[in-house]
Amino acid sequence: MSISDSSADSLVWTLPGRLTGDEPFVRHPIFEELVSTIPKDAQVRVLVAQGELAAGTAVPWHIHNGPLFSLLLQGEMILQFSPENGVCEEYYYKAGDVFVEPVGVLHRAYNPNPDVSLLSVGFQLTSPDRDHMVAVGESLVDHRPRTAPRGGPQPEVRRRGRLQGSRPQSLNPPLT
Repeated sequence: MSISDSSADSLVWTLPGRLTGDEPFVRHPIFEELVSTIPKDAQVRVLVAQGELAAGTAVPWHIHNGPLFSLLLQGEMILQFSPENGVCEEYYYKAGDVFVEPVGVLHRAYNPNPDVSLLSVGFQLTSPDRDHMVAVGESLVDHRPRTAPRGGPQPEVRRRGRLQGSRPQSLNPPLT
């Protein structure tokens, strides 16, 4: 991953028209995945939200109580997972990528670009008695990049490129 190779123009996802003169409608899937972490309640809370993260900043460490499907519209992002056995996994995304933030796994998003803010749109399903997201770490005003929550030892970092879909099933336990 070489962040310095990214120009500002390459960090904005555009939606080109796909209709031809003979077609009144075109559907172009950008993401499809089987998901077993959808809440099993008779009713679920649905959140569709636009997110923006300033250049060079990170959101607090947090967990989700339902799967969050996001489309990165602008910028780039490193999705960091809290260290397990001293190893912090990181996944890199840029404009146009779709990703799933897992249920019940401590993580955060970091915008490594010093000039371009991150823009995304997300869709989340959560049981009606739970918050969509629970912050468990540092605040938004602490912008220093870190691979572990404050106070802990700094673990080895494993960068893995893009995470295709969600984390392994064992890390996405169904809500009961």
